[in-house]
Amino acid sequence: IAFLWSVGMIFAGDDSTTGLIAEGLTLDQSIAAALEHSPKIKEARANVALAELDLKAAVWWRRLIPRLTVTEGYDFLSQQERAHVAMTLDLSKLLGEGSREERQAGIRLFNTNLYLETVRRQTAREAAQAFFELTAARHAVPVKEEVLENNLKLLQILKIKFEHGSIELDKLLSIEEAINAARLEVLKAGQQARLAEMKLIDAMGLPMGSDRGEGD
Repeated sequence: IAFLWSVGMIFAGDDSTTGLIAEGLTLDQSIAAALEHSPKIKEARANVALAELDLKAAVWWRRLIPRLTVTEGYDFLSQQERAHVAMTLDLSKLLGEGSREERQAGIRLFNTNLYLETVRRQTAREAAQAFFELTAARHAVPVKEEVLENNLKLLQILKIKFEHGSIELDKLLSIEEAINAARLEVLKAGQQARLAEMKLIDAMGLPMGSDRGEGD
């Protein structure tokens, strides 16, 4: 349920014309989603859980389960087989190796927790960077559109002046070239914004496109 709620807050509706991600998404929400859904963090958490189980097993082994050494020998006397089974409690292994395994398990748990925290910081940093890139890319789109709109207005003015013979044809052609360049910049800005959205979605560890409906 929490997954569906967060995805609903993050993604824009199907009828949105602004992009994949909702306009109101905040930096804190982006980082929180990344920390919750990142596959790397999930894997690191699983490793921590396994290390915790290893440590518990090592403690139980040392405290409750003494190591037994079983030896079995056969003597042949007068074609009769005798079996001798000696079971000895190996206290040196119980107190020595058991403690070492417990210490090693504790070290593994410490390292996995340290790695988890490292992954969390890296994930938060990547999500923040992607969020800032998306913010900048989205702000660039209306700026480019305004430049195009101003050039179109200027073209209309220059056409009137050209019809009255107050400017040369070269001036009119140059503004038309500027309009074509501005249209290309608008297209590039839109593409950069969409790529930035996809980068943020990836940084948050969320499914893309129609795959969103499969999350639970």
